[in-house]
Amino acid sequence: MFINLSDIKKNQYKLYFLLPAIILVSLFFILPIILNLFYSFTDWTTYKSGVDFIGLKNVIELSEEGMVWKSLIITFKYAIGVCIIMNLGALILALALEKTTKISTLLRTTLFMPVLMSSLASGYLFKAIFSNKGPLNNFLGFITGGNISFPFLGSVEWTIFFVILVHSWKYFGVPMLIYIAGLNLIPVELKEAAKVEGANPLQIITKIKIPLLGPAFTFSIITSLIGAMWSFEIPLSMVRGGPARTTEVLNMYIFNLFGSGRWGYATSVSLLLFLIICAIAFPLIIVLKKREVEL
Repeated sequence: MFINLSDIKKNQYKLYFLLPAIILVSLFFILPIILNLFYSFTDWTTYKSGVDFIGLKNVIELSEEGMVWKSLIITFKYAIGVCIIMNLGALILALALEKTTKISTLLRTTLFMPVLMSSLASGYLFKAIFSNKGPLNNFLGFITGGNISFPFLGSVEWTIFFVILVHSWKYFGVPMLIYIAGLNLIPVELKEAAKVEGANPLQIITKIKIPLLGPAFTFSIITSLIGAMWSFEIPLSMVRGGPARTTEVLNMYIFNLFGSGRWGYATSVSLLLFLIICAIAFPLIIVLKKREVEL
């Protein structure tokens, strides 16, 4: 058996090309995760110079603190709302812009532009739009002929809904393009055969297009759900968790903990969020993948 020296050299060159990516991923992703895991079990704080290992003390304190679970429930509501609104809106627009024309290309580009905007800039923009004397209230007052001052960002019941809308508007361009790509992969012959059999446009959408978008649904639902659970910039810039902490998602609660100097406890809460996302995402991927096969 002979060893091919040229293959060894090729593999060495591949390793050299991969080395920068490996270093960056290790430095900025793997190492922070390891450090986060370690500091979750310490008393790391701004009020003392040393860092001591305290075992499960942070976990016990976390389980007893009601605000953590309140923020977690808000995070679930936020993520589910974003996932539904974003994917539903993206699917409707994808079906409307499925055919590639000059107009549809222009509209696709325009609708994707919010994705490229800064999340903080988007939040501050809509904070101004939704303010009591902002453009939206002025427009409603002009339409109704009265003086409208609806507290879009001051309502305990409704503020989180408007924040969800802004998040969905900001990112729905990504699933829209994914659904358009999935629709374009459906064979034209299949749709033509359905038309010959007498299927109307609605039946073609519900019986052919949507079932065959299984892989696109899997990717878009998972990414939008995870992205919403990690959300931070838009709730921060729009309402900073208010009013009365009704929009304080878990990442914002972690942010406030870091600001108060409770770094070890904050890392334990972030670890909790990471584990919850994994516990939701992986089973959901399995279920959606199984659904793809069934369809």
